[in-house]
Amino acid sequence: MASVPLLPKRKRFYSYDEKRKQRKKIYNSSQWKNLRLTHLQIEPLCAVCLKLGKVTAGEDVHHIKSFMTSSSLEEMNKQAFDSDNLVTLCHYHHSLLHSLDEFKNLEFKTSDELAEYIINKEKEENIIENIIKTNMDDISNDK
Repeated sequence: MASVPLLPKRKRFYSYDEKRKQRKKIYNSSQWKNLRLTHLQIEPLCAVCLKLGKVTAGEDVHHIKSFMTSSSLEEMNKQAFDSDNLVTLCHYHHSLLHSLDEFKNLEFKTSDELAEYIINKEKEENIIENIIKTNMDDISNDK
């Protein structure tokens, strides 16, 4: 009897809702909580603040490469629990990063690359704020 060749298993793509459920499961797991705590013990300071010459306690552990972009739940778990894929951020810099419109489309390779990106965005934001403040001061002085 001739053997039937096996076809490779088709790669399943998970829906956004399935990924969100998995994300919640990851962040609620004892494995994540332990990994997060261990990471904060090893790297207790904000990586961005350190690059700016400031010493600020890190509060948030951020994934350098988002595990939400993974095409499989197996890959998602692998990236989520990879200690080399984590960076410590203060709450301010973590919130700034997540507030950026283009954030979800970005992919960083290293914590340094991510920190440099945040620093540049912070500088842009400060420049815009200064321009607005200067314009408002000019308007006030014209009255």
